[in-house]
Amino acid sequence: MLKRIPYDSLVLATIVRDLQPYVGGKVQEIRQRDAFTIQLELYRREVARLLVCVHPEWYRVHLSHGRIPTETPPPMFLAALRARLDGATITGIRQIGGDRILSIEFDGEAGPHALVVELMGKHSNAILIDAEQRCIAAAKWVRRDQSKRPIRPNAEYELPPVMDATDRDPRADSRPLGQLREAHGIAAPDEQPGWSEGFGAYPVDLGPLGYPWVPRASLSVALDAAYTHLERHERTERLRSLLLTHLDRGIEARDVALRDLAQARDRADRAAGWQLEAELLLAYQYNIPPGAAVAEVYDYEGALRRISLDPEASVRANAEARFVKAKRAKARRDEVEEQYGRILAVRAELVAHRRAVVAAIQEADLEPLRAEAQRRHWLQTPRAASVGPNSRPEDRPYEGHRIRELLAPGDVTVLYGENAEANDWLTLRVAKANDYWLHVRGNTSAHVVIRTLQRPERIQPAVFEFAAKVAVRNSPLKHANFVPVDITLRKYVRKVRGAPKGTVQYTHERTIHVDGISGG
Repeated sequence: MLKRIPYDSLVLATIVRDLQPYVGGKVQEIRQRDAFTIQLELYRREVARLLVCVHPEWYRVHLSHGRIPTETPPPMFLAALRARLDGATITGIRQIGGDRILSIEFDGEAGPHALVVELMGKHSNAILIDAEQRCIAAAKWVRRDQSKRPIRPNAEYELPPVMDATDRDPRADSRPLGQLREAHGIAAPDEQPGWSEGFGAYPVDLGPLGYPWVPRASLSVALDAAYTHLERHERTERLRSLLLTHLDRGIEARDVALRDLAQARDRADRAAGWQLEAELLLAYQYNIPPGAAVAEVYDYEGALRRISLDPEASVRANAEARFVKAKRAKARRDEVEEQYGRILAVRAELVAHRRAVVAAIQEADLEPLRAEAQRRHWLQTPRAASVGPNSRPEDRPYEGHRIRELLAPGDVTVLYGENAEANDWLTLRVAKANDYWLHVRGNTSAHVVIRTLQRPERIQPAVFEFAAKVAVRNSPLKHANFVPVDITLRKYVRKVRGAPKGTVQYTHERTIHVDGISGG
């Protein structure tokens, strides 16, 4: 069984036969849906709409049901067709050389013209030629460096080189349908047009070959149903693939963040041990020889401890380094726990959303899932860089500057700098003009940035409160109550020439008040 039933010369021959009643009819309207698809509205005793598609995969010609939308303003190809074919009379509809090439001839106020439709996979094309066989317009112009047979404006039209020498004249008569049937091994009485869901349509019953066959009144009706289903299925799978790609990236980014937070949590758990080691080093500093790589000391319970030292630094400097590590780990404990729980919850939501995307059957089922993912900013490309203790500065985000990334309520990204240099980099190099910028009023603090994705009006009060608390926690007022925090847009923040690192000026601010760590 074929993966897809081909649109072959027999299909086109059957369509050409079915279109013969419209010879002598007029072109009422021409529409173009995209770069590959046009529709001619014909009239002769009744209205018919002829769809011409030269898509590399969905190439076809058949009568279609309903009008297709048209681009605005009209593409150049559509404008050329309307200028020469609108109101023209159809004088002939032929298949050239028994191959997948259709010629529709017209005669109107602009003179005789022909629309030649080549249905040959990725080389499919629709070309408008005049009475002198010159190419007037084409769905795809083909340069000489792209093909042995270029399609260029005002150049003489030539049939594809795959045609037999006897079939190279575009004005030659069509090969009779009966001959094509014999070439395909099909007898005339076997005609029963129909289609098979997921496979395509054909002018004869392919049920005996294993296709679940649905008979239709005409081949055009069958083709219209088959390609509508195939295109809808393709759009559904394309949308599904896009959503899954973004969701998988989002899950991977959360996994990386959770691993980093787990390391930070582990460091926080080790804060008490670093504190103890620092105290013991100070207590035994006069008993430890200079340049020692290991200190053997007894803890408060009398147990022997071996503490690794930096031999290049003094014992007091080694102790101070451990005090600093312990202090930082303790300060980040609450923040780490909050972020871990928040990111873990978002990861669970991403996983559930992914299951729903996989289970969706139709495009209509995927659209609300896409809208929800868009609303939650899951269709943005998240950062998945690791910032573990052993990563090199050039491998870390923000070019190694100490900028931390937090997840605020509503999945909004909040960034802050850990030192003056990081603050400068965050404010002047990372933040966008319409991102929000926060700072403790009248005191030193971290620069805090709320990512707005150019939609600052969408940031909710809970996000401002979250970001303001980050600024307070990273300031000397972290244990105070009712701390003022200024909020403005990054575009109103500027660096004064010669000012120290981390020092800026700002305007257009508003102020909110939040409590520090001790105030909740």
